[in-house]
Amino acid sequence: MDEANVRSSLRPDLDHFHQQKIELGFSFQDKEQMPDTIVSNVIKQHPTLEEIPYNQMRDLAVECIEEIERLHNVPDIIENPPEDIDVIWVIGAPGLLLEHGSKPGWSANFPWMDNLEWENFGSAFALATAVTAKRLRKDADQVTREDALRSGPWIIYNDPAYEPVNTILQESNGIPIPLEKTLIYGEFTDKDGNVQPIKNTADQVDSIRMPEGVNPRKIAICVLSAQWVRLGRLLAKAKTLPGGSGILVVPTPTPVGHEREHAIIECQGVLVNAFKNNNAERTPIIYTTE
Repeated sequence: MDEANVRSSLRPDLDHFHQQKIELGFSFQDKEQMPDTIVSNVIKQHPTLEEIPYNQMRDLAVECIEEIERLHNVPDIIENPPEDIDVIWVIGAPGLLLEHGSKPGWSANFPWMDNLEWENFGSAFALATAVTAKRLRKDADQVTREDALRSGPWIIYNDPAYEPVNTILQESNGIPIPLEKTLIYGEFTDKDGNVQPIKNTADQVDSIRMPEGVNPRKIAICVLSAQWVRLGRLLAKAKTLPGGSGILVVPTPTPVGHEREHAIIECQGVLVNAFKNNNAERTPIIYTTE
């Protein structure tokens, strides 16, 4: 796509990013049926997991469902964020950044996922601006790119779709985040020394690194509420985040009406990671939501 077409394809809401407000008091419908649905689906997809005691898988599914429900009820921190957030990690999700639509792959079958990555980025941009504003004792709408470069947190995005971020930050006047305060990449060097493209969440976990010379006091992770249960357990196993950094989860809500469906999908991934792939713990990395 040439430069003119890239500009013409910028999403109309690009300069009006906002943190989607989370309505507190959320609870899953037919919650008691969800654990058995999750375990049954996983066994159908991976018959070898029948060897795992059913109650072990069901108990983990219950824990994940409860955790997602709690995250859906976390109050918005954007208006009064901690000042010690030095790094914001945006987790890749289904959806396109420059256009409405879905990345190629299984998520294309779920149209409600089309904006999920943009929602994670909206949270990250809003949070970075809010932290900068609080440090400088300014209003968020008065923050400039120079302010963010001098006093703002870093933004990290390690995902195959990293290139549109360059366009967003270079072309949008409404987002005061300088490209120089970001670390974005789509490849990593694996344990065998081979350069590999980042393909999925497990690769994001394995490839995460901090900006050179940055030892963050706190890392804020902008992630979908349902997505976190899988990410948190992958991180607990991989131990790739700096040991001395606090972890703050900033949950993005699933689109209204699809919370149950999304939770089931992500919980199935947790069970596969924990019991089949053996690349996730049964409990997440230690984190806070405030």
